[in-house]
Amino acid sequence: MLGGAPDQRTLELQALSPAEQVDAQAPPTLVFVGDQDTFAPADGVTTLQARAREVGAQITVVEVPFAGHMIDGGLINGYAGSQLVRTTSLAWLTEVLEG
Repeated sequence: MLGGAPDQRTLELQALSPAEQVDAQAPPTLVFVGDQDTFAPADGVTTLQARAREVGAQITVVEVPFAGHMIDGGLINGYAGSQLVRTTSLAWLTEVLEG
């Protein structure tokens, strides 16, 4: 996709990072990350959160314990991860929309 190995295309990969794209005009953003995610590790989200705060964008990051990339079952009923995602999303949306 980048025309070479990741270690040969570090500038291109860095430019693709959401942390490089966020600015003060970004909408309020809610991000869930599984603390056991090996596909998109939490450190990338930490970088995004730090950058968003730097530029004045509103971002909320929720780490889901014991969850992998799909929050251990996606939004399938009964999974603790899906319950956390649903309740947190509703509370966050209510707060953002009611201002």
